[in-house]
Amino acid sequence: AGWFHGLINAKSEAAKLKRQNAALQNEVIRSQAAVAENEQLQKLLNYHAAPTEKDFTPVYAQVLANPQSVLNETITIAAGAPEGIVAGDVVRTPAGLVGVVDHVFAQQSRVRLLTDGDTNVNATDVEHPKSVGIVGPGSSGGDTLILDNVQKSDFVAVGDRIETAGTIGTGALPSIFPRGIPIGVVTSESDNDVNPYHSIGIRPFVDLSSVQSVIVLVPK
Repeated sequence: AGWFHGLINAKSEAAKLKRQNAALQNEVIRSQAAVAENEQLQKLLNYHAAPTEKDFTPVYAQVLANPQSVLNETITIAAGAPEGIVAGDVVRTPAGLVGVVDHVFAQQSRVRLLTDGDTNVNATDVEHPKSVGIVGPGSSGGDTLILDNVQKSDFVAVGDRIETAGTIGTGALPSIFPRGIPIGVVTSESDNDVNPYHSIGIRPFVDLSSVQSVIVLVPK
């Protein structure tokens, strides 16, 4: 009797698993069809998405000179015009964002770091993607950064990761930074009645005072 009861249960469980397997297969088929349809629609509509790193050719270069003082937020790298580098190219390391090329020479280039006052980056909170702002140098100097212009209604927490947002909104001016490049981690967040935005401090993933080598993203 026990064996017969177990056999009935086993058959019932097998039938249940078959139904679940069939449902999963149907879900996979629908997902694959949706992906194919999306790709086809993008081709038909000549769809243009925000640039990502696959749209760039990486150029690897040694750093020849790091910042010489707190007033000099630039580095010099051993690659220049012959490698296709131009002013405005984005520079990173495997760990994260470094800055932007601002001068190009025959064998070298100068890179303006994230901590320079003229470098501003559209950025988003990885854990809370609706929270978008602009990364710039911190007021205390050094390697500190801030995430500014984030509305108080948008949530940001200490420990959240910040990365480049790429082109956002409907403006005609695209961002030079492809989306998805790591920038840093939130170390502080505070609010007050005077400032309409969050006050957010960031520690960059890259030690910008002692970069040894970089990757320049040259548009294809």
